[in-house]
Amino acid sequence: MEELESYHFEMVMQMTFDSQGTTMEVPMTFIGDFKMPDRLRGEMTMEMFGSTIETEVIIIGETSYVKDPSSGEWQISSESATPFTPEDFIGLDQDDLADIENLLLLGEEDLDGVSAYHMTGKLPAEVLRAVLGEAEGDVKLAYWIGIEDGWMRQVDIEMKLFEEGGDPEEINATISLKFSEFNKEIIIEAP
Repeated sequence: MEELESYHFEMVMQMTFDSQGTTMEVPMTFIGDFKMPDRLRGEMTMEMFGSTIETEVIIIGETSYVKDPSSGEWQISSESATPFTPEDFIGLDQDDLADIENLLLLGEEDLDGVSAYHMTGKLPAEVLRAVLGEAEGDVKLAYWIGIEDGWMRQVDIEMKLFEEGGDPEEINATISLKFSEFNKEIIIEAP
């Protein structure tokens, strides 16, 4: 994937938060393009408390630009504009693969007309602790990787996270991330 100039992504996420007997569901979609080495542009839609929030996001290096949904004005931040980006799920190198527990090759599948290897596994507890700190949980992964080109075609993630402390919280999330339109010509500039 690091050899690609660009790709299109479609991320669909469903998060459920359970805290103090209250459950909140937050569906989110994030669709856009990524250009190497560090440029991303996309449209994000999220539903919370019965309202739909739609915004545009541009990330260039460490700088995030987010269009305010109500005013239409762009805001600049050095904080992450999204909970996850596609890059969080595709940077597999030999060490990352070695760290995945119970990594299994389930076989070859046709995925949108492309022959792909289907693999599953689980993130080890030490990786979760490094990323989440005090939280504990379980993260299951499924990858579809193109047989001929080695490009990631789809990643599915199931997460169940627990935060200990005064009020225990549980976060469940499913994420499906599809990649396409590899190496298409795109331009991503600051607004």
